[in-house]
Amino acid sequence: MRSKKMPGRRVALLLRIPQGLKDQLTDLAKHEHRSLNQQIDFLLEQDLSDASKKPQNDQPRAKAVAGNPKTPSRGNRTGH
Repeated sequence: MRSKKMPGRRVALLLRIPQGLKDQLTDLAKHEHRSLNQQIDFLLEQDLSDASKKPQNDQPRAKAVAGNPKTPSRGNRTGH
């Protein structure tokens, strides 16, 4: 099920998530008669579509990520 808004080449993405979240996604995918990949794709596209319809000031702020100059740093993870 490919969105008309995001045509083009499909790319692989390694995603690390907690086992419990994967289990929930797998159960939802089975209930919706989709593969796990199709379910994740659907949920991401749906959320991005919903987010783009909201006014900018209603969108939640991104969490700080180490190394991202636009957000505060969480410190050096290597312990140095």
